[in-house]
Amino acid sequence: MKDNKKEFIKNLKTFPKKLFSDALKGYVFGSIFGVFVGEKKSILDNMHCTGKTFAKMSAIYSTTEFALENIQGTKDAYTAAIAGSTAGAFCNKNHRLFGSVVFGAYAGLTEYLSEDNKI
Repeated sequence: MKDNKKEFIKNLKTFPKKLFSDALKGYVFGSIFGVFVGEKKSILDNMHCTGKTFAKMSAIYSTTEFALENIQGTKDAYTAAIAGSTAGAFCNKNHRLFGSVVFGAYAGLTEYLSEDNKI
């Protein structure tokens, strides 16, 4: 039990850095994606809006994945799928079920295929 507690404390210390890093990567990727997604706003507004959405999604995904990994003690495709479903549901206001299913399936499948070099 003490080993699990020590490992959790160690993981907890690195979590803020991972969360910030993932959110920043999400913002950058979302901003690039925002250039190609056209709305009636300016390109800079599109970039910022899309970047914020991707940053939120990345932060929710990282937080959920961290919590599940520490509860279960493993990192697997199920953890990724649940974290993806949570992020997809929280970030898609109009179509929560669709966002949850699509992002959860994508995250789970990606993790499954990357385990043991299946790709």
